[in-house]
Amino acid sequence: MRICVNAVDGPKINLPLPLVMIKSRLLWRIAARHAEEDVAQFYPMAREIYDALAEYVRTHGHFVLVDVQDADGTHVKVSV
Repeated sequence: MRICVNAVDGPKINLPLPLVMIKSRLLWRIAARHAEEDVAQFYPMAREIYDALAEYVRTHGHFVLVDVQDADGTHVKVSV
């Protein structure tokens, strides 16, 4: 998975992350520590999402999951 953030007046951020990070317990603990709501309830769903995304990538190849451009020109793209 690759997360790209291109801000008009800021730095370009390009984060390559393994898809398996979706179901990482460490990531979910960090999210639970910093979130306002209980995110632990979403962990079982994250495992299902990972399995579905991994199967799709195996059969169809990589794809763009999110591609958003803000009014000020900031562009965010998440590709799997």
